[in-house]
Amino acid sequence: MFHDLSVPASLHERHGDGVLWEVARLGYDVVAFETTVAGKLGPEHLPPPHLRRSADGSPGGDAAPVHTRSGSVGHYVQLPDAGGGHDTAILRLERRQPTGGKLLQLTRVTVEVRETADLTNLASPILAQYDIVAVRPATEKLMQQCMQFDIDILSLDLSARLPFFVKRPQSHVAAEKGVAFEIAYYGALCDGARRRFLISNAVALVCALRGRNIVLTSAAASLLHLRGPYDVINLALLFNLDLQQARDAVVGTPAAVVKHACARRAHKGFAYIAQ
Repeated sequence: MFHDLSVPASLHERHGDGVLWEVARLGYDVVAFETTVAGKLGPEHLPPPHLRRSADGSPGGDAAPVHTRSGSVGHYVQLPDAGGGHDTAILRLERRQPTGGKLLQLTRVTVEVRETADLTNLASPILAQYDIVAVRPATEKLMQQCMQFDIDILSLDLSARLPFFVKRPQSHVAAEKGVAFEIAYYGALCDGARRRFLISNAVALVCALRGRNIVLTSAAASLLHLRGPYDVINLALLFNLDLQQARDAVVGTPAAVVKHACARRAHKGFAYIAQ
């Protein structure tokens, strides 16, 4: 199953089911809609209402979650029959997985940690309303402190100059805790400076992690910036990932992130199975 664990929730708000059609057409089976939070967490940071769906896939209700032995995570969304070329997206989903042409839709929150006071957000009960919890620390010390909390993804802004680099001992600690590092490829589609920073920083991160424990995501600003999983795998070769490592970054490691999220939400074992 191919994953994109970082599609901005604003895209869903603007395009509705159009973004679901697009990720299905491109070949994804699992998508996480991301809300980014800077500053103090409050009730206004709960998952957006347009991401809460009824059990039959229609908007506007509490969705039936996907149950595992560890609890529940996300929910399957049935793509509505829109006719025309959209039927192809359903057919592709049905061929890839036995879920009747459905996408596994998750919610994700990314908490920006710019100073020590922001660490209090990582203990907020609001985070329990999201399927996946990611943090974006501003300094090396804050990153080390973030790893003391129960999180799923460490996200760094690789398309800008980094104030620090991840060291191998830190990568080992993250791996032991089941925390993955994220490379968002959107920067590679931007201007030259951001592209250069992304490639340079991603190569350094891949070196520190030895190509393991990495998730590749889009963080796309528009539907035009979304790329299919095989295009993403090819792009990852620029980051010094080999072919198997690149595939793991959109299949195996994201599946492990979802497993970790299941375990975190239920405080015990998990049974999420990637097809």
